[in-house]
Amino acid sequence: MEKTYIVTESEVPTTGTVLVKFGAAWCGPCKMLDTVLEKFAEKREDVTILFVDVDNEQSAGLAQSKNVRSIPLTLVYKDGQQVDSFNGAQSLQTLLSKI
Repeated sequence: MEKTYIVTESEVPTTGTVLVKFGAAWCGPCKMLDTVLEKFAEKREDVTILFVDVDNEQSAGLAQSKNVRSIPLTLVYKDGQQVDSFNGAQSLQTLLSKI
């Protein structure tokens, strides 16, 4: 899975289901979640997955506006509206049941 990074919320598509994962390269649980998201992407090709690098200065405003206190944090959007969020690494089964 090729990672697409965003720095503003306006980059989130306004149609369909989108996951936006906040993380960092040094974060162990973030790496674990990346592996799960790769498997999730294979099973749910209809879901767009986007990434926000909290260490990137350009992403600071987005992380602050979403009140990111710990990573990984994943936000779930449906048709442009945030409908759910979860903290920490999740299992594939949990993701499949939530989304």
